[in-house]
This record gives sequence, C-alpha cells and structure tokens, in this order.
Amino acid sequence: SRINSTNIIGTQNLISMAIKHKVKNFMLLSSDDVYGQLSSVSKTPWKEDANTNPRNPYAASKVCAETLLKTACEYSDLKYNILRLSSVYGPRQLDKFLIPKLTNSILNDKMIDDRG
Repeated sequence: SRINSTNIIGTQNLISMAIKHKVKNFMLLSSDDVYGQLSSVSKTPWKEDANTNPRNPYAASKVCAETLLKTACEYSDLKYNILRLSSVYGPRQLDKFLIPKLTNSILNDKMIDDRG
C-alpha cells in the first residue's frame, strides 16, 4: 500500500542512506497515532514513555518506521530522535482532522463539536 511504501520502505531507504553517508543524527517524524486511542475523555493523556498501541494501518506503519530506526541505531553510529507529532496540517488534509474542522466551522459560522 502507499502508506507502507512511504512510511516503512521510505524510512528504511533514508536510514540506509544516512548510515552509508555517515550522518550523525537522524530525526524521524512519527505520529501520536502510535499510542492508540484513550478509552474515555476522563483518562490521563499519554506520556512519551507510554506503550504503543496502533489501531490502524497508518499508526502501525509509523511504529514499524520507529522500530526500523531504533534497530539500525543498534548496529551503527547513527543517533536518532523521534518526534510524535499531533494535529499536523497540510494540503489535501481530510475535513475530519482538527485544523480543517476548526477552519470550516469558523468560515461557516458554526459551533464546534468538542466531542470529536
């Protein structure tokens, strides 16, 4: 699938090139989706050291990319940082995500549903 091609194979290609060209530091942009979903609104938000619990193919591909990087760093001099981003905005983003949802609500003078 396109997700696997980008997030898994693409990440592996970048890691291989980083090692080949002796890059010192590698920064991987991941997603907060790797944590899964809170079971209720009253639960404490995730912490950085929380276990991953991917609930869709996208999140699973991000966990795989993170694992590939961590594993590669075990056998090379490559150092890494993983950023698990939230509410990233970009072209063609679906309306169900936070920023497009807020923008559409404001432009259409509608209330924002705070339950998702």
